[in-house]
Amino acid sequence: MADFDSVIRYMDGVMTSSLRTGNDHNLSLSLGHTAYSLLLLNRYDEARLAAEETDREARKTGDRPHEITMLGFVLPLIDIRDGDLDQALATAGEGLHLAQRIGALEGIADASYVRGEVLRLEGRYEEALIEGQRSLEAASPLENFMPFYLVHSLSLLGSIYLEMSDLFSDRVAQLHGHALRLMENPVGAMGGGIGWADLGWCALTLGDRELATELFGKGLNYPTMMMNTERPRYLAGSAVLHSLRGEHEDAKRVAVEAIRYTEEYKLRHQVPLVRNSYGRVLAATGAHAAALTGFTAAAVEAEAMHMLPILWQARARAAAEAPALGRQSDSVHYLSAAHDAVAAIAGQFRDADLRDAFLARVERELSTILLPARG
Repeated sequence: MADFDSVIRYMDGVMTSSLRTGNDHNLSLSLGHTAYSLLLLNRYDEARLAAEETDREARKTGDRPHEITMLGFVLPLIDIRDGDLDQALATAGEGLHLAQRIGALEGIADASYVRGEVLRLEGRYEEALIEGQRSLEAASPLENFMPFYLVHSLSLLGSIYLEMSDLFSDRVAQLHGHALRLMENPVGAMGGGIGWADLGWCALTLGDRELATELFGKGLNYPTMMMNTERPRYLAGSAVLHSLRGEHEDAKRVAVEAIRYTEEYKLRHQVPLVRNSYGRVLAATGAHAAALTGFTAAAVEAEAMHMLPILWQARARAAAEAPALGRQSDSVHYLSAAHDAVAAIAGQFRDADLRDAFLARVERELSTILLPARG
């Protein structure tokens, strides 16, 4: 595992020396590395303080690269963790604007990636595609020496396309196939913390359990920059895979680990996913009441953060569980609420063909989710 604790200790010494000698460049450098390392260790509150101090120092000295990194990547990721997606989008927008002003490709790639991810979580898919494509265009020239930037862009774009419609599966395969090839290189694999999570969930959605198992395993065991921040997604996906294989005790154990990890580090943005996944695990064992509790908990958190895609899915799964408990009227209510979330997503499309493709995909998925209740 990457030794970010040592980075922090070393940078503390650099900061002390920089303050003593008045070396402003080294001061913002050390502060920036400290903020980044704290983020990667899930020490978000400390990371925010360090990132804000880095931003102030960078603005004072005109250190645009560190200002861009804090605004375009570190601070918005902390906002996402806190469930403040609107603030994350706005802060990353500041970083993107500054990066565009000075032509900083890394900054454009990072800030556009973060903005695209926020928009994906909110179900604003057309806007997410624009940001993902901008990230891809900025990252492409960096492919030969910093391929991990491109891994993030490719992974995000493929995920957006698949969430819109499985009709784009060829495009998804093209984007994610490129990302997989890049991650065969150790430098490209640095982007695997995010990349393997995105690709693993897409493989799971497409029914490729073997590939999903491989990718989630890599994410949990291979040292990458974002392995700690993305760990709940790997655990949640692994839990669902165990459940699909009929390994119910393992599924519950891993799903509970995902919840505990999320709670320990207060990763609010991950709560809907891990709770929804736990509900799926419980539903597979026939524990309908507990599963319903998991789905409704996921929906409550998703609604609070305006995460519409996971919101409609959690509500639909709640609708599927309620009849087994004799709560038919609740099932109708949950399904109606799921359709409301879907309609809110559909209403944001400008392209009618994309909207129709999305709605058709939702109807197919709803039929699958509701099949047990209808049976």
